Parts: sequence; structure tokens; C-alpha cells
Amino acid sequence: MGGFIVLPQPLRWCLGLQSDRFNNDAISVWDDHPVCEFLQTPFVPHHSLLADDGFHPGEQGYHLWAKAVAECITII
Repeated sequence: MGGFIVLPQPLRWCLGLQSDRFNNDAISVWDDHPVCEFLQTPFVPHHSLLADDGFHPGEQGYHLWAKAVAECITII
């Protein structure tokens, strides 16, 4: 969340901290799980990867996410 340039500061900073905290908690919960895995989706805050609203992923952004999910599935 801290990388979304469309969000104004200090909201971006605050949401970034909270998002990082949630991700770290999720990683610690799922770290030793035998079947589930926490997937860190790639995110590059560049306008070419975002939808017109500047917040949601665009076609290119979703393509990166789908590739990461497919790679995770093939590893498991």
C-alpha cells in the first residue's frame, strides 16, 4: 500500500505500515503450514501496470500477478 502513488501522504505511509504489519503476521501464521503458502505478489508502482484509476492493477499488473500465482502452484 505504501507504493500506491495515487494515495496522498501521510495516508500512503500509514496504510503502508499497516499493510506490512498484516503481511508479516500472515507470513508468520502460514510459514510452517504443510499445504498453504503466503504468496508475495510482485508490485511495481508504475503507471503502466495500473488501471486508469491509478490504484487497481491494470492488464499488465494482473499478468504479473497471474504469473507469480502460476509459478507458486507449479512449485507446490
